[in-house]
Amino acid sequence: MTQQIKNAGFLSSDAAVEDDFRSRLDGALAAIKAIETAIKVAASFALETRPSPPDDPERYLIAGGRRSLPQFQLRYVAEREISIKKMRASYFPSTVLEDAGWNIMIDLFVQQQLGRDVSITSACLASGVPPTTALRWIEVLENEGVVVREDDESDRRRRFVRLTEQASASMVDYLSMVAVTRYRAQNADYP
Repeated sequence: MTQQIKNAGFLSSDAAVEDDFRSRLDGALAAIKAIETAIKVAASFALETRPSPPDDPERYLIAGGRRSLPQFQLRYVAEREISIKKMRASYFPSTVLEDAGWNIMIDLFVQQQLGRDVSITSACLASGVPPTTALRWIEVLENEGVVVREDDESDRRRRFVRLTEQASASMVDYLSMVAVTRYRAQNADYP
């Protein structure tokens, strides 16, 4: 490479100048690599949307003994539920963990917290079961008043599914209680 640089007329034959140029070039390359690393690290933090685990959820007690964590913490707990389910699947056969209705509900809750619409196809994928089984589960959930289907205004071929307000409120109560229970277990004084 040095010969190519000499031939291009960038360096004289003086060895000191060549060494200086090589040193500066190595320094510039190191700086570029450091900047690249810093950008990757910054991008990973910027893309990281997971909030911190809930701090003392006991302080979120509301009227009637119900608990309601802030929205970002509820999403965190819901995402942990999904992770726990996946972790359980790595230890046990999938046949003992089939729970398509719950998989759909928890995914709908997470997507709702992120402000995303969920197509019927996406809900079927989140269920973890074959599409025909997932569609039956969506029908069961709809009949139970847990989800509603809505037309996509921009594409009549597609339909969305979402949790009802009551189901969403129940999910908030459930996930808040899960957070409180886990917090108590982690902070309990055992003899």
